[in-house]
Amino acid sequence: MLMFSAALTADGTVWTWGSNTDCQLGRPLQHDSASDHSCPRAVAGPEAPLAGAAEADVLPAHLGGYQQGMTAIACGARHTGAVGSMGQLFCWGWSLHGQCGQGRAVVTVPSPHLVSALGGLKVTGVAAGLGHTVACTDSGDVYSWGWNADGQLGLGDDQSRGEPELVSHAQLEDVHIDQVSCGARHTLVKGQQGGAYSWGWNKYGQLGLGDMRNRLVPCCILLDGSVECVTCGWWHSMLTLSKARGYQ
Repeated sequence: MLMFSAALTADGTVWTWGSNTDCQLGRPLQHDSASDHSCPRAVAGPEAPLAGAAEADVLPAHLGGYQQGMTAIACGARHTGAVGSMGQLFCWGWSLHGQCGQGRAVVTVPSPHLVSALGGLKVTGVAAGLGHTVACTDSGDVYSWGWNADGQLGLGDDQSRGEPELVSHAQLEDVHIDQVSCGARHTLVKGQQGGAYSWGWNKYGQLGLGDMRNRLVPCCILLDGSVECVTCGWWHSMLTLSKARGYQ
């Protein structure tokens, strides 16, 4: 269940409001008050406040690209991700399963932090679930991290990860992924060629594979058409098809 919201404005600023129990708004609890929660505030991008001396513990100095314009955002249950215009990924909020990608599990990441483990990769899209995060890059690769009890990371096991790991599987060979989406404990991605792939928790058939068995690795969803968009609800999934046929 989501109890907070985020918006991305045309100038690339991220605004957040709602519940901030785990700093998912990008506002450290000690610098916040309950009365502020209903008011959108800028937390990343050109309109976000600069880190002053009094806020050194709030906005870390190593975030040199913190005020670049953001191009995409995603809300998990209690964590948030944002892609910068230079292709960097920032995460904040609840990270007990490592879903903020800081290399280890911590209770909270109180403000936007760079996911430095992605190195020089250029991120183009991000999605967030109950306790996991997925990102795609300009090269068409998919990376996942965080909670993995139901195989929602697509890495072939049920071990959680504290930092991004490449989702590498035969089903995705020569497939350029350009969209990612996360449910509570499952993941869907779309290939540039028009195919859709799913993995993770499948109690309600949300993987679209004709059964209710969990999957630990990516599986192609068999459809009579080319996929244009994929999106996950908490326990269900949706996609749109074009009239064209013959996807991979």
